[in-house]
Amino acid sequence: MRRFYFVIAGAVLASVFGYVQAREESQPDLRDLSQKKHDAVISQEPHESGVLEPEFEEMRKAVQKPTLRLPPPSPPTLKDHLAQGWRFYKRGEYAKAIPHFRRASIAPDPSMADEARLGLAYVYLKQGDKARAKEIFEELIRKNYKTDEVLSNLIPLYLADEDYPGAKPYLALLPEEERRLWETRFQDARVRSAYKKLAKPASPADLNRLVESNREALERCTAGDVFARVAKDLADTGAKTEAASLYRDLLKCPDPDWKARLGILYGLSEAAPLEEMESVLAEEKKKGPMEYRAEVGSLELSLLRRQLAALPPGSPEAEKVSRKILALQPGDPAAQSALAWSYFNQGKYEEAHRLFSDLHSRYPGVKDHALGLAYTKMRMGKDGEALALAEKVSFKDDEWQKIRTQLYLKKARESYEKKDFAAAESFLAKVLEIEPENRDARVLLGWTLHAKGQDEKALALLRAEREKGRLSPEDLKGLNELELAVLRKQLAALPPSSPRIEEVARRILALQPGDPAARRALAWMYYNQGKDREAYELFSSLHKEYPGDRDFALGLVYTQMRMGKTDEALALAERVGFQDKEWQEVRAQLYLKKAAEAYEKKKYPEAQAFAGKALATDPENQEARLLSARTYMAQGKPQEALPLLLDQHKKTPTPELEKSILSAYEQMGERKKAFPFADSLGKGVFPASPKAAAEYFASHDAPVRAAQTYTERGTCYYNADKPSIEGSLLFRYKSGADGFDRLVEADFPVTFDYPLFYGKKWSFSLIPAYLDSGGAPSIPYAGSYYKYLNGGPKQNDLVTSLWAVKPEVGFQMEAPVRYGFLLGTSFIGGPISPLPTFTAGASGKNWLINVHQLQVDESLLSYAGQKDPYSDRKWGRVLRTGIDGNISFEPWPSYWLVFSAGYDYLWGENVWSNQSIFGNASLGKNLRLGPGDLSAGWFVTLKHYQRNTNFFTYGHGGYFSPEIFFMTGPTLRYRTTPCATHSIDAQVSAGYMYYKTQDSPHYPLFDDNLSALSGSAQGDATGTYSGETVSRLGFSGKVRGVKLFGNHWLGSAYLGFNNASSYNEWRGGISLQYFFDSITNVGEFRHFLLREPEDRFQRFTR
Repeated sequence: MRRFYFVIAGAVLASVFGYVQAREESQPDLRDLSQKKHDAVISQEPHESGVLEPEFEEMRKAVQKPTLRLPPPSPPTLKDHLAQGWRFYKRGEYAKAIPHFRRASIAPDPSMADEARLGLAYVYLKQGDKARAKEIFEELIRKNYKTDEVLSNLIPLYLADEDYPGAKPYLALLPEEERRLWETRFQDARVRSAYKKLAKPASPADLNRLVESNREALERCTAGDVFARVAKDLADTGAKTEAASLYRDLLKCPDPDWKARLGILYGLSEAAPLEEMESVLAEEKKKGPMEYRAEVGSLELSLLRRQLAALPPGSPEAEKVSRKILALQPGDPAAQSALAWSYFNQGKYEEAHRLFSDLHSRYPGVKDHALGLAYTKMRMGKDGEALALAEKVSFKDDEWQKIRTQLYLKKARESYEKKDFAAAESFLAKVLEIEPENRDARVLLGWTLHAKGQDEKALALLRAEREKGRLSPEDLKGLNELELAVLRKQLAALPPSSPRIEEVARRILALQPGDPAARRALAWMYYNQGKDREAYELFSSLHKEYPGDRDFALGLVYTQMRMGKTDEALALAERVGFQDKEWQEVRAQLYLKKAAEAYEKKKYPEAQAFAGKALATDPENQEARLLSARTYMAQGKPQEALPLLLDQHKKTPTPELEKSILSAYEQMGERKKAFPFADSLGKGVFPASPKAAAEYFASHDAPVRAAQTYTERGTCYYNADKPSIEGSLLFRYKSGADGFDRLVEADFPVTFDYPLFYGKKWSFSLIPAYLDSGGAPSIPYAGSYYKYLNGGPKQNDLVTSLWAVKPEVGFQMEAPVRYGFLLGTSFIGGPISPLPTFTAGASGKNWLINVHQLQVDESLLSYAGQKDPYSDRKWGRVLRTGIDGNISFEPWPSYWLVFSAGYDYLWGENVWSNQSIFGNASLGKNLRLGPGDLSAGWFVTLKHYQRNTNFFTYGHGGYFSPEIFFMTGPTLRYRTTPCATHSIDAQVSAGYMYYKTQDSPHYPLFDDNLSALSGSAQGDATGTYSGETVSRLGFSGKVRGVKLFGNHWLGSAYLGFNNASSYNEWRGGISLQYFFDSITNVGEFRHFLLREPEDRFQRFTR
């Protein structure tokens, strides 16, 4: 049932809405479209009607009425569509209005169709589709339909498009007055559009083109505001002439807008000359209302003030403008102030003071008025009043602070001139409180501090000022004068050794080049510092400028002397006339210098002459006497020098004289006198005398005597006179055939050294040794091998190893001619009984000679002998008894030339005797290298043996014995300084080696019945060994290192190699030596003064 009611209600509502729509479409009361033009233009909403409201009311009532059955509605007519279109138009439902207007536009009635097209044009206009609206309006104009209304809508569309040519035919349809109005509007639009299209900011060229292209609009006073903006833009771009011209054109327009005209005047005032503005404003003041004229007057006053501000203060033009301003506005403070400044700048201080005083009294808070008053008082000499005013006013800007600074600075100068330095410093403190960097104040403060004796503060202030830079010539001059005053005072107060002299003097010279006092101080400082070239340049220039100044000449002489310019110094010393003691000593020194130079050049007569002049100048000059004596000695006249030295020694003994006397004895070859004299020095009165004597002993290979003469620490020979004990382990390897010439040797020597007074020393050694030649063949070709071939038995084995011992006792004496001996035996142990050995000899300054009897240590056969494997005989244990020596020369400084030679007779039990001679020559040079000395040279060695007996059959000695041996090549030796806690001694020789051995019989001592032997035995017994010839590179080298451990122990190590023979040999060993007294270095003195050829122990004894 409820559903049925809903259906009935829906049907009723549908009927009601259909009725309402039919009523609306059939409404005939449409508003007439003919209306006033200005109403259409203003409203743009024709055909408004209120008939819809009653129908809506009826529709509401109909809904409320009972449901009635109504006849079906009739279809709407074209007129109904037209009415409905206008209703939708009124509501703003333009899209709904369009289909109704289109239906009505096809009405057969032209009037209804045109009205519908007009409505359609309005709808398009509302929707923004202006093109379609324009098209319909133009069609209606052609139909001459409601021309006034259509034109009033069409022409604005052309105006909006700025399409004047398109609008022109339609403008012609308007009345004259209305047409002109629309043409003006088109011109205005064109101008505005053209201005909008300009690039921002626009260039002057673009702006001028706009003006010229719209000149007609400008002349008709159209778009005046746009042209005013164009004029302003021209002025802003700098085109003031064009801007002024445009402003003038705008002023020609009779514009009743006085405010706009006033704006044009202001614009023109920015672009036109002031003279033009004066005449323009004079005319404008006659026009317009009172308010406008008042504004024009204000503009004129403003321009005058601007002109006044642009003029130089105090100029006649400024004064003239000021008077004009005051004429326009009496009492004007700006004009009065300008006039006062004009008077001030013209020097009319009374008039300026009157005006500034009036202004300051009226406007006490205006800075410029007070400033002018203060400046005027200062110019009038009223500094007191000016300072009182400056301290009274509260202005703290830069200019006022500058005024206060000037006034305080002036008061400070007045106080300084009156020597009231405390007051001056007080005023300057006020200046610097205001302006800390005020240079004038800081310089004056520097002078004030200097006057008060505070020079360091003054210099610190000066340095700070210079570091700031930007100094004017006047500033620089003031600072320089102050600094010179302070520095001269300081330089005069500095002691000669002060390190600040250079700093102060250089600063003075930098400020005032050529200052003699500063140059003098600087020259002496350079001299004292050893900067002779700099001192020489300064003293030379000073002496040249001031030749009569004694100090300059003395400084120049001293500098020349130290620079080695002895000739120049002597010429100057003899030229100047100063005769005081110092100058006499200078001349004596120069004569001595010349004597020494001549001595060094070996011009001994010239040296003697200058030494004589030195003695004539200073008879007591010890150096001159010594140089004279040395000159005699250099001339080979030590016998003439010695009396001078001994005489001087009696008068004034000195260590230097004592050394010279020892040198004279040395040159005379009087070692026998030199040693006693050195002994006497050991008891001398001077502390240096024992040391001088000890140094002499040490340099003449007498370290024990040196240590006994001078016992203090710090020398290379300290405690060399004290006993020591040494133990060593020595090893030797010699290549060769096992059981024959091969040899391995180990020695274990123990030595006790015991020095005695005076220069004597005993040594005791015990040398255990182990010898080994390796395993021999079971049937060796040795001894009487021919007996084995003859059928004899083998009776003995060859001795291939043994233990042995060797004692030695040595003595040496340090004297003018050194001598000593070493007594011992050959090794105790072995098949052959030992024999005595010895070395005895003597040596001098550059020579040495030995006689000796020593073991031949090349094999067990030569060392200790052998047992014959095929008989009961023994043979071997070879000794060499002979003599050898050497002599050395120094052909040039640092060069050495050494010759050595020797002879040996070699013999042993049942051994074929032999003889040998040898000779050696070497030449080289000593060089200082690092911590030691390098000796480099060339050597030549020759040896000759009478017989070749390097074999192991009975009667031969078993040692290398070439008929000729030759070797030559370079040799090097490097030794570090011995006065240290360690030392290295390395030697190497290499070169070409050649030797040749002779043929030798198998059995040189054969004494059997040859005919009783078998054939093979006879062949062996009568056979010979073939000699050989060898040439190759030979090499030998050895190195020894020594190290001090603590204060009593000395360790050493040795390694050597030699192939300068028919075999290779290695030697090495270590030793440890204990000293019963402390020592401080490894020393350089071997305690064996006698030559020990091929010292097999290589003992490095301190």
